[in-house]
Amino acid sequence: MCGSPKFRSRLLTFVMVLCLVLVVTLGTSEVVGRTQPKHLSIPELRLCSDVMCFLGIVPGRTTLHDAQIIIRNSSEFDLSNPVGIIQAHKISEPFYDIAFENSKMGLVAAIDLVFPTETDFSIGVLITQLGSPCRIRANMDGLGLAYPGLEVFTSSNDVKWVLKPDSRISQISIVDTGKFCQTAISDNTVSVWHGFGRYSPRVQVN
Repeated sequence: MCGSPKFRSRLLTFVMVLCLVLVVTLGTSEVVGRTQPKHLSIPELRLCSDVMCFLGIVPGRTTLHDAQIIIRNSSEFDLSNPVGIIQAHKISEPFYDIAFENSKMGLVAAIDLVFPTETDFSIGVLITQLGSPCRIRANMDGLGLAYPGLEVFTSSNDVKWVLKPDSRISQISIVDTGKFCQTAISDNTVSVWHGFGRYSPRVQVN
């Protein structure tokens, strides 16, 4: 019978097992969710015709005045606390500060995106978005990755001259790089992209 002690005991056991399975499943899902990498990107960074731009701001073409209006009209940025050349702070992930380098003609010469040291935005994520860089530069501060119209710098807190998918980005500069990607390599600090690994400056042989 449904009201017998034996039936109630079996029902209680079934409920306890079901609860235990539910708790384990939820706990596992939370742990897995914490360990999964965040799928970050910078949609503001894109091609405008044939050049790299940021929210439609093109270095050498957009005036500083117009660039400030574009940033002010975006809900993604906080302009309430500018510091020096820092114009605004992004309020959603990936977090970064925006700085405009101004030319003598009143145009934006470069757009710098400066990332906090604890950023989750990595070289691997950027390469997923933009593809492989054309050049790698090894300098005293770390590594720089070059794209047409774009320079990316790794964090100095990471292992110097070793590029990994999880190497953190310290700064992205949208700037006119000219024909740097097409010119022959004559500098011992510059290498072509050969995947992740070490990019030490080459020793010059006299």
